[in-house]
Amino acid sequence: MEIRLNAAVEQIKYSEMTLEHTAELCGFSSYSYFHRVFRAPLGVSPLESRSK
Repeated sequence: MEIRLNAAVEQIKYSEMTLEHTAELCGFSSYSYFHRVFRAPLGVSPLESRSK
């Protein structure tokens, strides 16, 4: 899970693709699951992470 989250963080930082596509590419079954899993350890949503 940590590897998939790290890959997602990198994609969000350096890519213009949608968050839904990022979730799919990183192996998450749905965006809602990705959002929950992303927010738990990082404390921010994927969208909030992108805007930083």
